[in-house]
Amino acid sequence: MIRFKARLSNKVNKRNEAPLIFDITYQKTRFYFTTGLLLQIDMWNHEKQEVKKKAGYNASLLNTELRNKKFQIEAAVEKLIKLQIPVNKENVLIHSELESAITSSKTLYSYYEEFLEERQSKFAPSTIQKYVYLKKALKDFSEKYNAQISFKNMNEKFIIQFEKYFLVDRKVYNNGLGSYIKNLKVFLKWSSEKGYNTFNEYKKFAIYREEADIFPLTEEEITIFENASFTGLKEDIRNVFLFQIYTGLRISDTQRLNPLHVNKKTNFITKFRAKKTGSDLTIPLTKKTLAIIEKYKHLHLEGQLLPIINNQVANRYLKIMAEDLGLTHLVIYNREKGITREQFTERRCDIISTHDGRRTFITYCLSKGMGAQMIMSITGHKNYKSFERYVKFSDNDIKKQLDLIWS
Repeated sequence: MIRFKARLSNKVNKRNEAPLIFDITYQKTRFYFTTGLLLQIDMWNHEKQEVKKKAGYNASLLNTELRNKKFQIEAAVEKLIKLQIPVNKENVLIHSELESAITSSKTLYSYYEEFLEERQSKFAPSTIQKYVYLKKALKDFSEKYNAQISFKNMNEKFIIQFEKYFLVDRKVYNNGLGSYIKNLKVFLKWSSEKGYNTFNEYKKFAIYREEADIFPLTEEEITIFENASFTGLKEDIRNVFLFQIYTGLRISDTQRLNPLHVNKKTNFITKFRAKKTGSDLTIPLTKKTLAIIEKYKHLHLEGQLLPIINNQVANRYLKIMAEDLGLTHLVIYNREKGITREQFTERRCDIISTHDGRRTFITYCLSKGMGAQMIMSITGHKNYKSFERYVKFSDNDIKKQLDLIWS
């Protein structure tokens, strides 16, 4: 015998609303469906399992639709029993053609807005912006492919078309595609935990990765930047870039440093939380980093440790500065788009960026014999998998080590 119960989820939002859920029990099998409906806690009659008749709700219509849903589920279960098909959530969905939301429910995009609202208080604006880009991409994809975006349609057919949209139409490489799919899965998982989404094919969506080539500065290139003579904005950009090379900090973190983060007794940066990961960092300050800090002591009274430089501006000027310093030799790198591997040849100066500072710190420290765990304690990496993406030894470094071993 099938047992059926309508109830409100225990997960209540800021507006004191909770998703309405159907609990189904057949023999020893238990599963649930979300109705897609959010109700104020005090609008639900737990004993009668129906919407209370209060102003602002069309209780009669909602209760009729809920009863219809119940009849659909019961009919589907009876059909499965008759056909000797296992009674479970997936089979009930197939044989009843149930949708995950009733007529008066919110759309997937409405849930996405709630998802964004929750995350705005927990994540950096740059992270929120990535989720905003995903929403725009879903709408653009829907228009181009005439695809209906719903929880039910988040299946294998959808993900194949969605990948094609990025790889072919938008010419995005695998790391970019992987980022979009990862963020989509985060939203769908959140929706499932809230009781809004009862479909789980999204768990099979693969997250694309590519081993992107990186180009940390060599010891010679570091010296070239150190000895270069710049003035004004270029000097500030060079100094901040060197500070990144000496500490492993992202440029977004150099922008947030203030004099209170510097322990003058121990010469450490302490009590500093990384913007991207939220990791608490403790970074030793060397003679070189202290010299850069001293250059900007006039900013300390304003609460700044270093000049605040926009990342895009810094990247644009770094390319010009690298060209002026003669870093014009050609480098070859590869990018992956789906299963296709593309090769590019560019001048070194044209691909330099502020993030090379962090890559250089990690690779240079490793090449000088510093242990990976010790470096990770400075950079804030929590696992070696993410850490190793920053590592690339030059051919000369590898040759020197082999010469030492086999000489």
